[in-house]
Amino acid sequence: LRRLISGRPAEVAAGLTADSWALSRVADLIERFSDDTGIGSTREETEMFARAVSSPDTPAVETIDFDLGDTGSPLPARLYVPLGSPETGPLIVYFHGGGWVVGSIESHDRSCRHLADGSGVRVLAVDYRLAPEHPFPAAMDDLTAALRWLVSSAGALGIDPELVAVGGSSAGGGLAAGLAHRAHGDG
Repeated sequence: LRRLISGRPAEVAAGLTADSWALSRVADLIERFSDDTGIGSTREETEMFARAVSSPDTPAVETIDFDLGDTGSPLPARLYVPLGSPETGPLIVYFHGGGWVVGSIESHDRSCRHLADGSGVRVLAVDYRLAPEHPFPAAMDDLTAALRWLVSSAGALGIDPELVAVGGSSAGGGLAAGLAHRAHGDG
């Protein structure tokens, strides 16, 4: 099915697995625009493609949606709580990939469900603002605000504030590293 959706790999890429070829096609979608005229359709196609290539076996976890922003700037987030998790425990704050231009909580929903279920740890996904409409450091500012909110709300969410990790995929991993550096510098 993934081969049908993403097409046959070019001869030079004939040895790639279906997953690897599908990911390379997502990268092609991201590179397809040179200005902001194609971003909306590229984002829609990326979301559709992410749903199509995601694993069909989605673990059952409790989810709670939040808006961590203010009236002028929403900041959606989703908490994934594994079934049977302790009342208080660690948390992974997860930032999606997508070259800082595409991707969302929805495009990475199944990954976060698998992460929470497989680790037995709560996961908080944050839907930071995307470029080019929101140039750097907008995403980093969103993630800093999310981390501050998280620390102040940890008890109500069943999170041990001493056991918080940040991570992400691709561009989200870079943002996580930057946030860890910023948080360390801020004490």
